[in-house]
Amino acid sequence: MATSIQSLVRIYLRPEDLTWGCPVCPNKGPQWETIHALRDHVVGQAMSMSLREDYKNKWSRHRRLARNMRWSLPGQH
Repeated sequence: MATSIQSLVRIYLRPEDLTWGCPVCPNKGPQWETIHALRDHVVGQAMSMSLREDYKNKWSRHRRLARNMRWSLPGQH
C-alpha cells in the first residue's frame, strides 16, 4: 500500500534553538518551547471551525498531524 506524503507529517525539533516546530505552519513565529504548547496549537487548529471554513487545506493538515502524533481530538475516540 502506498503512503502519501501528508500521512507522514510529524512535528520536529529545531536544533538551532531547541524549539518545536509545526510542519503545517513552518514560518509561524515564535516557535513553541515545549511539546505541550505545540500540542495545544495543533489540536486548537484542528478543532477550529473558522479555519475549517476559510482554509480547509491547512485545517485538514493539522488534523492529520494530530492523528499522526496520536493526540486525541475532542469528540473522537
